[in-house]
Amino acid sequence: MEVKITHIGGKSFNAQTSSRSFVINPEEVGPLEYFALGLISCSGVDIVSMAEKNGIELKGFSMQAEYERNDDFPKKFNTAHFIYDIACDTDETMAKRWVMASIETYCSTMNTVRNCVDMSYSILLNGSKIADKVGIAKIGSGYLTEDIGGCCKG
Repeated sequence: MEVKITHIGGKSFNAQTSSRSFVINPEEVGPLEYFALGLISCSGVDIVSMAEKNGIELKGFSMQAEYERNDDFPKKFNTAHFIYDIACDTDETMAKRWVMASIETYCSTMNTVRNCVDMSYSILLNGSKIADKVGIAKIGSGYLTEDIGGCCKG
């Protein structure tokens, strides 16, 4: 993958990917906000795709993240908590498997920072909390997640 930015004046840049270009204006959306949104949108796309592949219609889906950063420079993320809010006709096991498949396998952005940020997640399914502040293990630490069988061994 190649991406490129070109300064176009002030603090703005023209961003180019292999498929499109757009303007990054940090006075509207800052680089760290793009990064934070990229983390959750990557996983969100996974959830939507998995529901579709399972023939399950999402009645609603949203995702949010709560980040804690250093007070001093570099003001990097120290923790990230992801909250998945899924509304559809599926059971808890399937919803948990979707989330874990995204976190464990498919979401490249989360896996890029997983070993340097303490991460956790919660899941709401049709308004009921089915997972609350479950820690996400570092890559290579070997673990078995709770309540979803042996599908997600590290």
